[in-house]
Amino acid sequence: MVKMKHYFRLVFYTFLTISKGQIQFTNVSDDGGMTVNISGEGVCIFDYDNDGLEDVFICDRNNGSNLLFHNLGNMEFEEVSFGVGITTSSESRLPLAADYNNDGYLDLFIGAMTGNSFLYRNNGDGTFSDVTVLSGIVTGGGLQGGAWNDVNNDGWIDLYVGRLTESNYFFKNNGDGTFVDIASSINADGPQSGGLVMGLGFFDYDNDGDDDLFITQDNNRGNILFRKEESGSFTDISVSAGVNLPVMGMGAAFGDYNRDGMQDVYTSNLYENSLLQNSPQGYFYDVADSAGVEDIPGSMAWGTFFFDADNDGWLDIFNNNQSGFGNVPNSFFRNLSNGTFEDLSEAAGLQSYNNGIGCAYGDLDNDGDLDIVAAGHSYLDGSVLLYRNDSESNNRIQFSLQSNEGDPFAIGAKIFLYTPSGSQFSQVAAGNGYCSQNTFRQHFGLGNENDIDSVVVHWPNGERESFNSPEINQRYLLTKGTGNAFPLNLQEEIIPTEFGIINIYPNPFNPTTTVQINVSAEYVTQLKIYNVQGGLVETLVNKKLQGGMHKIIWNANKLPSGIYFVQFKSAMFVYTKKCLFIK
Repeated sequence: MVKMKHYFRLVFYTFLTISKGQIQFTNVSDDGGMTVNISGEGVCIFDYDNDGLEDVFICDRNNGSNLLFHNLGNMEFEEVSFGVGITTSSESRLPLAADYNNDGYLDLFIGAMTGNSFLYRNNGDGTFSDVTVLSGIVTGGGLQGGAWNDVNNDGWIDLYVGRLTESNYFFKNNGDGTFVDIASSINADGPQSGGLVMGLGFFDYDNDGDDDLFITQDNNRGNILFRKEESGSFTDISVSAGVNLPVMGMGAAFGDYNRDGMQDVYTSNLYENSLLQNSPQGYFYDVADSAGVEDIPGSMAWGTFFFDADNDGWLDIFNNNQSGFGNVPNSFFRNLSNGTFEDLSEAAGLQSYNNGIGCAYGDLDNDGDLDIVAAGHSYLDGSVLLYRNDSESNNRIQFSLQSNEGDPFAIGAKIFLYTPSGSQFSQVAAGNGYCSQNTFRQHFGLGNENDIDSVVVHWPNGERESFNSPEINQRYLLTKGTGNAFPLNLQEEIIPTEFGIINIYPNPFNPTTTVQINVSAEYVTQLKIYNVQGGLVETLVNKKLQGGMHKIIWNANKLPSGIYFVQFKSAMFVYTKKCLFIK
């Protein structure tokens, strides 16, 4: 009877979607350069070279063929792991990116299945160095979910890692490139014996300004919710919060799916999934059945996330199912904005069989909608799937956050977006779903909204800041302390095939750097420098140049340290690139 109910629901929703014709994803794995045969686990989407294009790292469980896909633009990728210095061949599962040394570049932690894990420092020139031994991050095997978060609010990002059957690690960042495990001292080491920790993540469930910790467990051991206390330690409130369900939990996604101002939790499980609706009383209710997101009976989902697939302002759900178990495909549920969802897996082009494990989303082609990377162990449709979002366009807006105090990427910050029809919010997180990490860019679908009333950021240190009302359908940089949303057009950071800024080196710099540009003699070329407030600092070029490559030296000796933007402009192109001046 249950199977028949799902059959009729699928037929009805498929018909409904065809008539609407709004959501469509296209598998571009072959054209995008991601046709590989690995035992894919965690997926991390991050911009490792600060070129404005999101790159993709995927862990390989069995063969150790960990892959870094450099984004070339236009949804094309090149595998560069060994070329940039990521040479480990460990049987890994967990990739997490954060700037542990506050130099403006994202570093990479790789959690291993067996043996020690690895920490790679980003050298700022497109390469990485293995600093595992120097860092003191020593781990045993069996690593599962993990996340970066500045747990003690000292301005240095810390690392929390879950383990299967053994106590978890909390590596406190000492601020000098080293870490120390203090999990036990803050009551954050998880199950002491017999635990089966799987996915985890930080989120502020009670809106008190600090981030709490949610953990899933396998074999009906019950989910765990650790509340962060003012003392800096954690308290297990799993029972009183109603999250300790007897489920076989895998991944955990966080988001405000019903737009009531509180973050909810979706967990992928063996068999039916759970949608834990948060309440003002701090209690979670499992509404998966009534919301229509339990998934097909017999499913075994791992990777999962909330995201706005069609930019209508309501968070949808994607699940990466291990299709080799029960022959159940990946699933996609569209949010109907009334507390329920419809299964559009097949109609949206996402009903695939890749024996899925980890997955993540990001705007990989800078066109204003969210694309998907789903990794798994080889099966009918391959092991890695790259999905381009070709859905009908709605209005949207994106934000990248920047802090000049502490963590430059402001992990843990929350953005509140207010429009005439209501509000939305999201949180910057470094560790999502199952052993994966979504983009740091904060994305808001706006539907038919044409105006934004205000944007408010709650920074990780508790400060709140309002930013000037930006225009829709663009991406902006929100820099702490400026109150100004600096525009970065969604398309302008795609590297032109012929002309534009080729490189800025060194970057960071002191006090001079070289801007390499390729120009056409047919048009007047402008090369200007802007500060984070959007003010013009200096014009380096404003004339017709001879066609070809040019190197322009910029001396910033008379300017204060900080972030600056170099803008190339001609009749054909507008291209902006960020650089960092450190005295």
